[in-house]
Amino acid sequence: MPNAELNLHFAWLPTILGTTYVLAAAILPVLFPGWEPGLYWLVATSVALIDTLAGLAHELGHAAAAVARGRPVYNITLYGLAAA
Repeated sequence: MPNAELNLHFAWLPTILGTTYVLAAAILPVLFPGWEPGLYWLVATSVALIDTLAGLAHELGHAAAAVARGRPVYNITLYGLAAA
């Protein structure tokens, strides 16, 4: 895995931005009315970034398992809300 390449798919940024927008503008205000508007954006951004880090950790786990079984891992691509 030391030679595995980490890639961000071209759809990664629009997906993260779209997820952040939907959370901040539509979902969080309904679930938590009365918050300051900036707090919706802060929480939505945090959720989107933490989801990305969780996806990366998940895919690194797959890669580590593959390497432990003797399979080569050449790249990991993050797509936004999914990875491969």
